[in-house]
Amino acid sequence: MKAVLVDESVSAPERRVRYADAPDPELAPRRVLIRVDAVSVNRTDLTYQAGRYGRARALVIPGEDVAGVVEAIGPEVDNVRPGDRVMALLPGGGYAQYVAAHMLSVFPMPKNLTPEEACTIPVVFLTSWFALMKRAGLQAGETALIQAAGSGCGMAGIAIAKWAGATVITTAGSDEKVARGKQIGADHGINYSTHDFADEVMRITGGAGVDVCLESVGGEVYRKSVQVLKDSGRLVSVGRASEQGEGGGPRGEADPAEIARRGLRVESFSLPSTVPTGEARAEIAVITDLLERGALRTVTDRVFPMSQVHDALAYLDNRQNFGKVVMKAWE
Repeated sequence: MKAVLVDESVSAPERRVRYADAPDPELAPRRVLIRVDAVSVNRTDLTYQAGRYGRARALVIPGEDVAGVVEAIGPEVDNVRPGDRVMALLPGGGYAQYVAAHMLSVFPMPKNLTPEEACTIPVVFLTSWFALMKRAGLQAGETALIQAAGSGCGMAGIAIAKWAGATVITTAGSDEKVARGKQIGADHGINYSTHDFADEVMRITGGAGVDVCLESVGGEVYRKSVQVLKDSGRLVSVGRASEQGEGGGPRGEADPAEIARRGLRVESFSLPSTVPTGEARAEIAVITDLLERGALRTVTDRVFPMSQVHDALAYLDNRQNFGKVVMKAWE
């Protein structure tokens, strides 16, 4: 098969990632062999290109969520059959034409979505759903700040928060992206390149602040996001995009004394921990139903052939996207 291989022994980013032949995955018990039609490109994938993922192995295949068709199933698999259209959440390996995924991380594809749309669901919709609905407990009538409207989690977070009945404030780095954020459901948008988003949030809320924040940027944005919470507000950090990629920025910190004094709840969320417990399977069934009913929508910005992986990663790294960047596994 063809796959994207990352050679972490190579120092130059332009040579570290290559599209090449790779061994087909082996089918083991409780594993599902999927013919990958499309794979989502996530910001965590940029750490491979930057050579800062910290894996001991020399060759790694990135890719955390895919959509395709079940080719075969291993012993003990009882939740899918060959021919099923599925999505999968992976620890890696998705930048390939075939992948062997654990049965607990394989989910039915929403009937109304193409593979290019479906592969955008597992990482960002599950992450934003867990952060907003399960960890922060977002309620109808509350105000939610969704950082980075153009990112995958930002796009999904706006959709989920609006569905939940919240007033949604979002941020983006251009007027065009602010407008797109409002088109997909945000009530208010802030261009953080031309305005201090913290000042604008307080202006929009009449000085009250927000009940919930979905934070995925890190750095100074993380610190200010904590500041604009109401007393007893909740913030869930799901990523540190400004601290990833080439030349990542400094890590943002919040004042523990302020958090304690104001009764804030500030936490980080990691999606992989929900797979072995079955939480991911239960929640993605709810998300899939909402997608099939049109209550939630995904946004696929651009689709690249997998052979153009360097262009896809650069497009994401330069923040040219609004919504998800996707690669097709077969050309």
